[in-house]
Amino acid sequence: MIPERFLPLGSVVTLKDAKKSIMIIGYGFTGEVDNSTKVFDYCACLYPEGFLDPNKSILFDHESIEKVDALGFDDERGAQWRKFFSDNLDNIKKQFENGEADLSNLSVDNPNLSTYISVDELEKQKQAEAPAAPKSAE
Repeated sequence: MIPERFLPLGSVVTLKDAKKSIMIIGYGFTGEVDNSTKVFDYCACLYPEGFLDPNKSILFDHESIEKVDALGFDDERGAQWRKFFSDNLDNIKKQFENGEADLSNLSVDNPNLSTYISVDELEKQKQAEAPAAPKSAE
């Protein structure tokens, strides 16, 4: 049995009709299929070789998984991200297809899909909003 959609990063899977295992390294990557751009559920690299060439990434959807060989690392933050991504996948795909989305900045820290922000940018905003530390009297 294949677990729920969106396995943790680092999970090793075998796809239907595949001879080699692959390791999941990302979610929501885009690729060309039949002269159109599609948002795929996963991006992966060969296992055990690892990420050798960005032009040789493997893009696939969850239903293509035949077997889960090993689950990757998981924690609360990873589970939160996968739930957010799964809950919003249809909307993300629709926005992308309409040219309204930039998936490169998608962040669980900013669930407003119309205004993507990177985690780094969010940290900068939090630091700017934080009250300044009091100066010590010398």
